[in-house]
Amino acid sequence: MRLKNIQLAYSLPTALASKVRMSRARVYVSATNVLTFSKLNEWNLDPEVGSGRAVYYPQTSLYTLGLNLQF
Repeated sequence: MRLKNIQLAYSLPTALASKVRMSRARVYVSATNVLTFSKLNEWNLDPEVGSGRAVYYPQTSLYTLGLNLQF
């Protein structure tokens, strides 16, 4: 089992955003290839890799933090 993608976001209420002269504000966090639950992990193997593949490249995790502002 694998958790591939997850995104959490929060939009500030318009009343709060308008106090700092913004029409809209949103904060978000995103992650890719976060967790893998497999017995194959004990030997650093990826369950998505086929058996005929000669070279193994692990999947990298990616974390993103962002801020959307509209004035």
